Amino acid sequence: FGVNSEISWRLAKATHLRSIAADKDGDKEMKRQLAFETLEHAKKAIEDNDKNAECHKWYAIAIGSIGDYVSTKEKIQNGNEFKKHVDIALELKPDDPTLHHMLGRWYTEIAKLSWVERKVASTLFSKVPEATHDMALSCFMKAYELKPKWKENVLCISNSFVAMKKFEDAIQWIDRAVAIRVKGEDDQLAHESLLELQRKFESYRN
Repeated sequence: FGVNSEISWRLAKATHLRSIAADKDGDKEMKRQLAFETLEHAKKAIEDNDKNAECHKWYAIAIGSIGDYVSTKEKIQNGNEFKKHVDIALELKPDDPTLHHMLGRWYTEIAKLSWVERKVASTLFSKVPEATHDMALSCFMKAYELKPKWKENVLCISNSFVAMKKFEDAIQWIDRAVAIRVKGEDDQLAHESLLELQRKFESYRN
């Protein structure tokens, strides 16, 4: 029971990474196929062991990665599933910075829902889940406490302050994030976004 779940979540992770690689290579169809394959591995992991944080984490990542291929209705339903499994994973592994970051991303996405998406959501649920940029920021800050040199997470902190129109705070965090050393492609992408933000908000420095 334990061994199978360990294999399944690792297969989900490996397949997800292959999906990202396919996207970078411009193979959109392969990316789509691998996204759904990731979800199958993650489902199997949960079925084999629902007490393993990694199983819930990779199920949440998998369900998030099929968002481009489902209807708005399914996307919103999947968003609820995403949060449910991140919450379970956090109960099992509260010191995982990635999980806090994922929860912050969820709050950000809900906070940014368009009017049309909110109307769809309100027909599916009695009320749209409460989410604010402040709630997202709390999650990103927790991830920061656990992993301060994570450039992408500090970018999300910066963006949260921008969304709340707290530009003086934003530029402080942008400067802090820019100073973090780039390690790998994800960091490079985050760095480019940060440099753009830095140019935009540099007048707000004290």
